[in-house]
Amino acid sequence: MLIKKKFYSNGFLQKTVRLWLEDSLPHLSADEFFVLALVTNEIIQNILRYVYQGEEGKPILLTINVSDIKRLDVCIQDYGEPCHPQRFLNQNHQPSEKGGMGLAIVKKNTLDFTITENAEGNLASFAFIPSSVKE
Repeated sequence: MLIKKKFYSNGFLQKTVRLWLEDSLPHLSADEFFVLALVTNEIIQNILRYVYQGEEGKPILLTINVSDIKRLDVCIQDYGEPCHPQRFLNQNHQPSEKGGMGLAIVKKNTLDFTITENAEGNLASFAFIPSSVKE
């Protein structure tokens, strides 16, 4: 099953995305939903802060492919300037350092997390397997 929706940057975007995720993926447990929403929120927060630099009305396309094995493959496409992911994806931040912890949260809770530049902007992709399937 493929679900997708285009959103536009604004002050309520993260709440709007969280509500859409909740409606679109009702089969997830509360814990699974929390982790998926946390990871998605971290990526969107970085897009809003670093790619769109707070500018409102910029598009973000969120696509989720739910496979037969209950794996979620999530893609978050922005349409901004290239972010040059090689500059920051491999950094290791400590909790006492300013910034950078969001990507550590994303990496810890996902499989195959990548950010790539493409003709439209930047594409963040990750796989998420609900904990009930991992056992």
